[in-house]
Amino acid sequence: QERFSQCAPIEVVPLKLKTTKAVQGELEVICEIMPAAMGEMWPISNVESIPARKYEVRMVVWDVVGAPNGDPVEEMSDMFVTATVPGVAGDQHQDTDVHWRAKDGSASFNWRMVFPIEFDPSKPELARIDINVWDFDPLEPWKARELLGATTLRQELLDEIDR
Repeated sequence: QERFSQCAPIEVVPLKLKTTKAVQGELEVICEIMPAAMGEMWPISNVESIPARKYEVRMVVWDVVGAPNGDPVEEMSDMFVTATVPGVAGDQHQDTDVHWRAKDGSASFNWRMVFPIEFDPSKPELARIDINVWDFDPLEPWKARELLGATTLRQELLDEIDR
């Protein structure tokens, strides 16, 4: 008797709470049920995770447009951008230079960042780039940074890794 397939079927089961009928997510499970005598005939399915692979994330920061002004009196900001790539061994962090006296929430950079990463498919939450735009004020050291905006690139990074 041949086995039904090379690998066991993957069962997708909805996750629910007793307090609501709304689905809270999905669980993917492999479940093989057979008599013990049959189990000895076939090897156990290999469910090892995919090994981590090394990549290099290259990013260019060109422009910031439409950011709020850090100094409402002069209607200007001294802007810089930070990018952080989380990793198993710790976060990698890089900054652009400061675009001094940026008006109307616009700044130009042409700043390149390179992050060597190791992507572990079992930890997709680490496949992201956190980007922050800051106002730098060197004349007020107690207020050295003011966050003007933030975003996270997640799906874009995963799409590139899947290519």
